[in-house]
Amino acid sequence: MRSAVTRHSRPAESYQNSGNEAGWGRSLGCRLRRSTAAPKSLKESNMKRKMWVVLILAGALLACKTRTYSNDENWDRCKGDDASASVAACTALIEAGKETKTNLAKLYYNRGRAHRHQGKYDLALEDYDHAIEINPDYALAFNSRGLVYNDKHEYDLAIADYEHALTLDPRLAMSMNNRCLAYYLKSDYDRALQDCEQALKMDPNDANPYYNRGLIKRKKGDKAGGDADIARARQMNPDVAR
Repeated sequence: MRSAVTRHSRPAESYQNSGNEAGWGRSLGCRLRRSTAAPKSLKESNMKRKMWVVLILAGALLACKTRTYSNDENWDRCKGDDASASVAACTALIEAGKETKTNLAKLYYNRGRAHRHQGKYDLALEDYDHAIEINPDYALAFNSRGLVYNDKHEYDLAIADYEHALTLDPRLAMSMNNRCLAYYLKSDYDRALQDCEQALKMDPNDANPYYNRGLIKRKKGDKAGGDADIARARQMNPDVAR
């Protein structure tokens, strides 16, 4: 994460979890089948037999590599957790040019999410920019673009995006938590604490603001209070900030 945060003090960001939407994860592999074709003559050389085998295998592998997906399958893959598959599927749907504006914005949003998971932050920003250009009221896209700015240590830009997301959707607790995170990373602990408190009021069942509030309390000298918040967060969600 950031140099100012140790491995054991990593803030907890909030984002929309795809949750393996629409059943992504089913096997879509190919099987190689042995050819029953035989040489026309028993006198054909071993070299020719080997050539047949190579050609058959190459054709089978090419068929697997060029496997086509239905529109629904590409949507599943686009929204899935496999970043490489998501980028390929989202791109295929975007280039097909058959989606509504609303769905097109979602495709750019999901591809941006995948690019971010790959560490390709500039590509992620481009995709989120496209999503927002198509749908200026897309609060989740502003929130996720803010996360990319956080990754790039551009905290003021991140804060601006979280604030815009909250303007569009005042109930979006994840953006409040993420703004808390950005202020924490700027070492503005008073504002960070205010945002974490507000995030907990908006969604008391989210472990992330408890964890972040714990880190802030530690920084402000309240080790006991910080430890209590972090312990509560991990009780709620053992994977928080991991």
